[in-house]
Amino acid sequence: MGVDQESLREVYARVDQLIAEELGTSLMPPNCPIFGESLSIHTPGTHVTAEEFRAAEFSVNVYCGRTTVKRIVEERGISVDDEAMRVVTSRVKDRSASTGRVLTYDEVVDIAKEVLQRR
Repeated sequence: MGVDQESLREVYARVDQLIAEELGTSLMPPNCPIFGESLSIHTPGTHVTAEEFRAAEFSVNVYCGRTTVKRIVEERGISVDDEAMRVVTSRVKDRSASTGRVLTYDEVVDIAKEVLQRR
């Protein structure tokens, strides 16, 4: 469509700044779709294995699957067999659910290391 997305984001940021100055609160939180800081972070699902998402960051939460977890762990040089990966993925989902937040990649790696140490 030929829309300069960066200029559009700048306009939205300026409008949000003006609103925040007037009302004392932002109308666009950091995780706001389309214009927020988390624009390039994807929630995992079936598209994780698609080639166009290879360089993307992923939100690791209760919806993540083994493919996402395996990718994160293997990118850090840790090898995990299928059975251990099922346990790691389950624990990642459980921790996300119990804390009510997205996990960092480092937390995923720590969980994988804990599972591997117990074997």
